[in-house]
Amino acid sequence: MIVGIDIDHLRNPDRSGLYRLIWGLIAGVRDAGLTRQTRLFVTNSSSYARLRPDVARALDDFRIHEFHNPRVFWRLRMRMGVYGRCDVFQTITSTSFPPVPGRLDAFLVPDLTVVHHPEHHTEGNRRYWNGVFQIIQKHASLVTTYSSHARQDVIRTLGIPPEKVVVSYLGCDAEYRPVPPETAAPTLANLGLEYGKYILTVGTIEPRKNHVTLLRAYATLKARGRVAGVPLVVVGSKGWGYEPVLAEIDRLGLTGDVRVFGFVESLAGMYSGAGVMVYPSLYEGFGLPPLEAMACGCPVVTSNATSLPEVVGDAGLMVEPTDHVALAERIDQVLSDPALRGRLSAAGVRRAAGFTWRKYAEGLFGAYRQSLRQRSA
Repeated sequence: MIVGIDIDHLRNPDRSGLYRLIWGLIAGVRDAGLTRQTRLFVTNSSSYARLRPDVARALDDFRIHEFHNPRVFWRLRMRMGVYGRCDVFQTITSTSFPPVPGRLDAFLVPDLTVVHHPEHHTEGNRRYWNGVFQIIQKHASLVTTYSSHARQDVIRTLGIPPEKVVVSYLGCDAEYRPVPPETAAPTLANLGLEYGKYILTVGTIEPRKNHVTLLRAYATLKARGRVAGVPLVVVGSKGWGYEPVLAEIDRLGLTGDVRVFGFVESLAGMYSGAGVMVYPSLYEGFGLPPLEAMACGCPVVTSNATSLPEVVGDAGLMVEPTDHVALAERIDQVLSDPALRGRLSAAGVRRAAGFTWRKYAEGLFGAYRQSLRQRSA
């Protein structure tokens, strides 16, 4: 079985969730000994040459191919090439890889927020994903997701037969592990932070991540005198619709209490040094930041929405995502109870250890094999 994988998204510099998914999948393929069965593809519009040098070097042990989408009269040449000879092709984000008759064409659906919450997306993003969903409904041999919630949503909303939709949980990068105070403290000090004395949230600043509810919860704690000397640290790039979040900081009078950072290199140290990591997202296909925080031994408070209970389980505290008072109480509970913090920290490390990229890759390849066997039968 030869599997082709779309890695077009690796050319994006933002290192967003899908970038990290592809990077993790490649690491999992390598760890599972599946490298020789795997072919990586970029389109001529993205170009292998445009990959960052460190990314290209890390892929040296894989066969990487540039795909040039031919004109209609040259489809036969496409099928005779490496692309057409793959038994399976896994599309991640690109719409430039056409399905090939007789081949197993698998498509990733991260989540269906664009369907259920179109107000959280730009018009261009809505148009793009709606086009992707039409392709999937017409051509998908297999749909891959990374939570049971997302699987049920795909079956119910897109009308894909259940036997065509599979789940394989994402993994956690090996770099995410507890970082001791003496190691993390210098980096934190450069950011004006003290180990164990800040509240952390990680994620692109956009409406879906629900930063406004977190800010209101923090303002509630401040009014009660519960977070003196404990700033709220926001790590994440500015996404679509970030302006209301920054405006809310000013409106609530939190300018001196909220620190907004963009991309942070030593994120494991940030997680490890936080008193609590809060993730009140409204909608997730999986939720990597809570998993990463748990792997670093950081207590987690998150919402009970969509896929997040599958990730956190009983190793974190959960609340309704729009209830800022309940969120404030949970945060205060963690910050004020050392015994609870210790229990959540230990439980988080244990739970996170069960999510690996090797398992993710093996789950996908197992689904490919089963689907091919069913076809041949």
